[in-house]
Amino acid sequence: MKVYGWVRDTATDGRCATVTASSDGGPGWIDMVEACGSGVRENFDWFIPGTRSAQVILRIHDTD
Repeated sequence: MKVYGWVRDTATDGRCATVTASSDGGPGWIDMVEACGSGVRENFDWFIPGTRSAQVILRIHDTD
């Protein structure tokens, strides 16, 4: 399975946008990318071996 895209922080508010992906089965794969700072954009392109589904979560969290 392939998971790809981007995440962007859109405000100067002391928070970050984070995308986490994990396999729903298979070898227990997990990865994460984080965008911190207004206008910062981070791309991701992950290959998850041995699975046909994944859980992908977007979170906004404080940097403190």
